Amino acid sequence: MPRSTKKPVILHCVSSLQVGGAEKCAVNLALAQHKAGYQVAVLSFGKTSDPFYSTLTKNNVPVHCISGNIVSRCVQVKRCFRDYSFIHIHSPAVIRAIAPIALLIRGKHIIYTMHGEHSAKLKGMKFAHTLANLYLKGKYAVSKRVQEGVKARYGWPVAEVKVISNGILIPHRPQKPQGKHTAPIRFGMVARLVPLKQIDQVIDVFAGIAKSPTSLPLELHLFGDGPEKPNLQNLIATHQLGDCVTLHGNELDENKIYAQFNCLIINSNTEGLPMVLLEAMARALPVISTRVGAIPEIVEDGNTGILIDVGDKKQLTEAIHTLLKNPTLYEQYADNAYDYVQQHYSVDTISQTYLASYFHKE
Repeated sequence: MPRSTKKPVILHCVSSLQVGGAEKCAVNLALAQHKAGYQVAVLSFGKTSDPFYSTLTKNNVPVHCISGNIVSRCVQVKRCFRDYSFIHIHSPAVIRAIAPIALLIRGKHIIYTMHGEHSAKLKGMKFAHTLANLYLKGKYAVSKRVQEGVKARYGWPVAEVKVISNGILIPHRPQKPQGKHTAPIRFGMVARLVPLKQIDQVIDVFAGIAKSPTSLPLELHLFGDGPEKPNLQNLIATHQLGDCVTLHGNELDENKIYAQFNCLIINSNTEGLPMVLLEAMARALPVISTRVGAIPEIVEDGNTGILIDVGDKKQLTEAIHTLLKNPTLYEQYADNAYDYVQQHYSVDTISQTYLASYFHKE
């Protein structure tokens, strides 16, 4: 617990409030700290129409939306920073956006959490992170893999970066209804519809399974939006999977999302520590995932889920068949997944860890 009894004024900074892992982590932290009685706000370079904007404002967490040209944005950010004791940045794009005022914010207590293994390939990104050394009081990564990549990405010594995992709200352990594994088996993906998520490969695999004469009825529920949506719609139509593959679009209500399926699939070719992974496991859903990012640190193959190689459709097919044919194994994975996340990834625990860093200026 923090040593000080004074409630800090905390500002979480994100590039937008679109649906994404880093954004979800920032929102979860803001809401947990607000609920604990701290004065919390969020700074976003996105729009008031962004999905998480309404989530925050409905919970009485103020949001400062920054817009305009580069000079205007920098002026707005500097004025906004002036009113907060602790600044918590969650995006490399924010580091780049505030680079022009690096010398002017050296007196603030600013920390930075890196959520992904890769940064957007924007001009000046590495230089902006070099300038960030002038004002950052703490550097954090959500996984060891992200931590280990800072040397190559930004030239930072790995020892300067500490690991603090993402945190989520842990619901009560779900009850197990009888007949949970009766047909149709429901699988799901929750992701931005972008190429790196490789959702097209999953649809191809489902098409192959659906055409098998011995196949059990299947459902695939896709939650999210993005530039790949038209291509995925065409692929679903080409494979004639309209009856078993559903595109739901963006949905912020986690209970609605995870009630639609009973196994999460992650088929990305790169990840940091996906929030959807933790959210699904916190609802006792086993996971089939590629071995990327921090996922192998959380999903123990053969214990809480099944790990596959990137781009290997055969392994994905076999993993799906394994869970289809082994209800007892499914239940074992589900129970183990819930137990693991409950012990290690509660947002309240993660929030307290960050609060300690704010107060102690680590």
